Formats: sequence, C-alpha cells, structure tokens
Amino acid sequence: VGLIGWLWEYIYSGFRKDKCGDSFIKNYLQLCIPFLNIYAIGAIILLLIYNLFKINVIYLSIIAGIILSSYECISGYISKYINHGKREWDYRGKHFMPLCSGYTSGEIFIFWVISALIFYKFLEPMISQYVI
Repeated sequence: VGLIGWLWEYIYSGFRKDKCGDSFIKNYLQLCIPFLNIYAIGAIILLLIYNLFKINVIYLSIIAGIILSSYECISGYISKYINHGKREWDYRGKHFMPLCSGYTSGEIFIFWVISALIFYKFLEPMISQYVI
C-alpha cells in the first residue's frame, strides 16, 4: 500500500522529475525508495477500523475518511516538527476547503473515503486471507 501511495503522489504531483521528493526518508536516511509510509500506516489503520466496526462499508468508509484526515493532520504537524519548521505538504490555496492549517482538505477527505471504499471492497479480502 505504501507503493500504491507513492504512485498516487507521483501521478498527482504531475510526474515531477524528482520522484523522491523532499521527504524524511530522502533527507535523513539518504534513500530514494518508491514507498510512502503515511499510506502504509493508513492501511493498517483501515484494517483496525474494519475489525473494530462491523457496519455498512459506506459508513465504515466515511469513518475511515474522518480518521485518516485526522491522521494526515497530525502527521503534518509531526513532520513539520521533525523537519525544523519545513512543511512536507500544504493544501492551502490549492484545494477547496483546506483544513487543519492546510495539512488536509475537503477534497482529500473525499479521496480518503473513496480510497477506503476501494480498500475495503478489493484489498482487504486479499489481505485478510494471509493475516491470522
């Protein structure tokens, strides 16, 4: 899922030449890998939500959207602290309804809901057959 997240970011950012971006992994670990841990951790959160709430997938996806948007907000503040005040991403001025000082937005919330729905319909059944 971290690889899928990296592909999404690469496509969303318009196929920038610098595929690594300016990330913690590149700056501190000196690695350029096609993986974004925010999406991998998000997938773990989705699995936890799925196992905690046994409700309709639509409602589950909306709950996941709220939780993942909150997670993105908290991650934004943490990454800013780790990077000595430098923001990794900023949705202010670029998206409709920026939230949480621009670390997430209404559009991104909708993205999380749709992604959660896809995750629960297609990826979770594949993952659950390998997880005890």
